[in-house]
Amino acid sequence: MKVYLRNHVTGAVVARAVTGSGGGFTFRDVPADLYDFGIVDLIGASHERVEFDDHAWRSHPP
Repeated sequence: MKVYLRNHVTGAVVARAVTGSGGGFTFRDVPADLYDFGIVDLIGASHERVEFDDHAWRSHPP
């Protein structure tokens, strides 16, 4: 499955990844900011707002 991070303010996609067989993925070198996390599947795209700081991410309702 393809996943992405889009900057919440600018709308620019800043990172993309593909999940592994176990569903895991990694975004590297993403600066702390507020992003929309997106999943692209066979039906289309969906997203959830997430906030990254230096060590972790927190989910926010869309």
